[in-house]
Amino acid sequence: MSQTVITQMEEFDHEEVVFFQNKEVGLKAIVAIHNTTLGPALGGCRMWPYASEDEALQDVLRLSRGMTYKAAAAGLNLGGGKAVIIGDPKREKSQALFTCFGTFINTLGGRYITAEDVGTDVNDIEYMFTATDYVVGVETSHGGSGDPSPFTALGVFQGIQACLNRQFGDETLRGRTVVVQGVGNVGRNLVRMLVDAGAKVIVVEPRGEVTLEVPAAEWHATALALRDEFGFEQAVDLCGVDYLGYGSDEWDTADVSSQGFSRGVEGKAQGRFAWGEFPTEENGADGARPQHMPTQRFAVVAQLRSYQHNLMMHLRCFAPDEALPVVSSLTSVWPGLNWFEREAFDLYGVIFEGHPDLRRILTDYGFVGHPFRKDFPLIGNVEVRYDEEKKRVIYEPVTSVEPRVGVPRVIRDDARLQTAAGERAQEAVK
Repeated sequence: MSQTVITQMEEFDHEEVVFFQNKEVGLKAIVAIHNTTLGPALGGCRMWPYASEDEALQDVLRLSRGMTYKAAAAGLNLGGGKAVIIGDPKREKSQALFTCFGTFINTLGGRYITAEDVGTDVNDIEYMFTATDYVVGVETSHGGSGDPSPFTALGVFQGIQACLNRQFGDETLRGRTVVVQGVGNVGRNLVRMLVDAGAKVIVVEPRGEVTLEVPAAEWHATALALRDEFGFEQAVDLCGVDYLGYGSDEWDTADVSSQGFSRGVEGKAQGRFAWGEFPTEENGADGARPQHMPTQRFAVVAQLRSYQHNLMMHLRCFAPDEALPVVSSLTSVWPGLNWFEREAFDLYGVIFEGHPDLRRILTDYGFVGHPFRKDFPLIGNVEVRYDEEKKRVIYEPVTSVEPRVGVPRVIRDDARLQTAAGERAQEAVK
């Protein structure tokens, strides 16, 4: 630890910090009681795979102090506390672990009252409840308040409305885009409220990856700095990305019920439209509409590796002009990207300025268009056949192949949200 526990307690002005462990059940926990001036310390129990004990201590100290302020601001006769359990909630939960933790909480004699938090749920609290009365949020059948996450989500939702009202003078969410990172107990309820309020919701699940996004004008200079100053000596991959239709789908997910999921198709998404047409997407009860055109459509992503630091990262930039996407070539920084840039040019039409030999790969086959662009029909733009009358091979628009639906091309989280919204709409009609 960089500082002693006492030093950190003094920094945050804590009354008490207690460490618990039980090797038999795999329990490693810390309880922090910040202030009990107004009453016993109340705060949830978080379970998280902290990288170190010091990281867990910093988190529990920070969170418990915040609970003191929350209780005081709400006018409650309660103080602030928090608990953290060091462990992966997806793999290391057990009834024995939470029962053991409840036993330890009981030894505090009521100075700290625990509840659900990130990584814990009502079932975990029920296990604690078998060993201590100093818990809240147990099942309503046991006299508790049940899952607190809908109320937490409501508080976040109202906070968003307050911010909108402060910034724009209007708390209306309809037509606005909201990004939600993580859809746990609170996130799921928050997303439902946002969708019901008419907001467009983008769900982002953290994956422990790092992406550095830079303007196209800084693309080459940033790559050079990452190689020379930060030790990313190799670029292992580079690809183009077309964000046309990102998050939209052609499947009829709005007309659903709790008994089933519609398999109807409304719209013609990537690849399922004929030559000369443009992709369309579902538009609820109104059928189909042209796919939404993003403000920045084409991007280039490089995958970088630092062997000396054992690190990986993504480097991304968007081409400023959709009609003619141009970014600087990185071949002078990482020569191995030569062929990758040629592929991105061939498949997406992204032009790499300064590339020593930027030529198409598919031209030898009489290929027309860039096949990885989402407005490119998978049946192709032209077909080749021998014309008996002209006595030669001719190229003409595709007429012999019919586009068809392959698999649902939809972000799973978006599909779930649309399905849930449809079910609620069906229930409201009954």
